[in-house]
Amino acid sequence: MTLAAVAGLAGLSLTACGGGSSAADKGTITLAVPAAPKKWDPYTFDWGPMAQAEQAVYDTLIHTNTDGTPAPGLATSWKYTDPTHFEMKLRAGVKFSDGEALDAAAVKKNLDRAKKVVGPKTDQLDAVKSVEAAGTDTVKITLKEPYPSLPAAFQQVMGMVASPKALDNPESLDQDPVGAGPYTLDKSKTVPGDHYTYKKNPQYWDAKSVGVDTLVLKVIPDMTAALSALRSGQIDATLGSVSQLDTAKTLPNVKVLSQPSFFASLNLQDRNGTQVKALKDVRVRQAIQYAVDRAALQKVLGPGQPSTQLFLPGTPGYDASLNNAYPHDPAKAKQLLAAAGYPDGFDLPLVNTDYSNWTDYVQAVSSQLKEVGINVKIKNLPLPTYLEAKFKTDNPAYAWFYNASDNYFDVQYALLKDSKYNPYKVESPAIEKLAAKAASEQGEPQAATLKQLSKQFVTESPMVVTNVVDVFYFYDTKKIKKMEMTALQPLPSVDALQPAG
Repeated sequence: MTLAAVAGLAGLSLTACGGGSSAADKGTITLAVPAAPKKWDPYTFDWGPMAQAEQAVYDTLIHTNTDGTPAPGLATSWKYTDPTHFEMKLRAGVKFSDGEALDAAAVKKNLDRAKKVVGPKTDQLDAVKSVEAAGTDTVKITLKEPYPSLPAAFQQVMGMVASPKALDNPESLDQDPVGAGPYTLDKSKTVPGDHYTYKKNPQYWDAKSVGVDTLVLKVIPDMTAALSALRSGQIDATLGSVSQLDTAKTLPNVKVLSQPSFFASLNLQDRNGTQVKALKDVRVRQAIQYAVDRAALQKVLGPGQPSTQLFLPGTPGYDASLNNAYPHDPAKAKQLLAAAGYPDGFDLPLVNTDYSNWTDYVQAVSSQLKEVGINVKIKNLPLPTYLEAKFKTDNPAYAWFYNASDNYFDVQYALLKDSKYNPYKVESPAIEKLAAKAASEQGEPQAATLKQLSKQFVTESPMVVTNVVDVFYFYDTKKIKKMEMTALQPLPSVDALQPAG
């Protein structure tokens, strides 16, 4: 689910706990969050809008620098010794909040259990065959097949580890997180679903970097309500939307952060032509590429940039030259449709959900496609139904707003025959071959292969990506010294928060 989707859910109370930081209370920072976990077993976690609530109590094996590159966390070093073997060295002397030692045996117990839990991200460990604790500080992982994204997985929820004692009592763990993060949850000052109060963890291995004694997260899914809470001082920071930029910039002491976050696209998933025969012909899919006016769509979506790619700017597989592959050319689109046998166009059913500027985007795309003879039949669904519809085989196309991340994750999720976002099981031999090659590579060779894969994606057009869209975050500089966005992560990290002054 994208951040925008979560933000569209119904709002919750702003008054269930006290206001934001005050001059007399420099030790407290209050953030608005769109959502929080219902359970505290880390392997049931999703990522995205719940990242801050999760990071507060569970440290990760690998941290992430602000530019998106991996950094030491609970693991001080890691490497692939070959494409199917991965090793990590763990930080010495780390304790969980219940006093248990965080060693190789604890990490093995976590990863073994993670493979048995069905959660939104547990498929990121599908390639893991076995985990070995070699002494107290070394974890050795054997893979069933080459899989280059373990470091990326270990920077998110699959890298969060719980106390081995807590794992023995999963029902208790669901209610009470026991991690090795910068904070511990104060259940006495927490109302699940409304607000969560965290206290600084004195046993955290990098406690000196944690400048806040108390962190409060208020669940405010409605962005308008969240901005009002920031304006009134009830909170000190919040996720924002493009429609709020002008207002946020006028608020005293509020700083606006932004970075590329998700892409807007049409997922043409019935590429076997089972329901819409035209979609099987690559010329038809390319005609759609030429028919869309990306510059005009950017004005609808807000700050960002036109794109044709699955990969975000700044990632290894991104190739800026590919964004020029399909200039707006309705005449070229009509030629391709005629050559494919559709001189008068065709009907294209398209699923969407009625939220924010998503509907405006889909209406604009529909209007552009109508100019070349493609009659878009929009089917707006409630958000929960829309999220389920993406995985069903009765929706040949849908508007997709996807938070891209690690390049290989994105390929694995969207482009392979068995991908989660490929319910029609369409196979591209060329993309499968390049993905397998990239899985066995690292560094520059892998980046070169990913760029080839991106070019093949743009050529085959399984999706018509039109734009990259920025995400925004607002914080009060009178309350918070500094916050930074981290590339490929939806929200600023909470581990190094410092109060202003």
